Amino acid sequence: MKGCVLICAVVVTVIVVVVKGQEECRRLDPTSLEKYVTKLEKPVVKEPNRTISVDGEEVPLYVVVLRAGEVQVHPQLPPTYMYLYDGDIPGPTFEAESGKPVAVSWVNLLPDKHFLPVDTTLLYPDELLSSVYSVTHLHGAHAQPQWDGHPQDWVTHGQEYFAYYKNDQPGSLLW
Repeated sequence: MKGCVLICAVVVTVIVVVVKGQEECRRLDPTSLEKYVTKLEKPVVKEPNRTISVDGEEVPLYVVVLRAGEVQVHPQLPPTYMYLYDGDIPGPTFEAESGKPVAVSWVNLLPDKHFLPVDTTLLYPDELLSSVYSVTHLHGAHAQPQWDGHPQDWVTHGQEYFAYYKNDQPGSLLW
């Protein structure tokens, strides 16, 4: 597609096998797993939920919900608990054209409490220490500062982060 911009919602995930109800995790020996047994699926192409007016222009709005869930990452492993975009990992793909803006509402419905220990010595506001927060940033996009997903642009459970992408850069793969 000439001038196409692909936007992928990606969650950076560290795989640790967690057995629910147990405090300990066991380390995984990756050499014990059979290779190339699961087909690599193409991420779902996201369709806009509706259109909205931004600065007097009608643009497609995509709503992406962040939730926790279990994913089968390998048939020799139990399902792995992860934080997901629209119930999947790596999340949906947005097909957008260069020069045609889109808007995305990133809705945080992650749990109130993180399933891993949180370092409380970091200098974060108290509400971040008691909640699972998210920050969404689109690498490579020409985004205005208020929609760029800076580290301080966090949202906690039940909140949403609105982003407007002008897509004024040449067609490319963004993530």
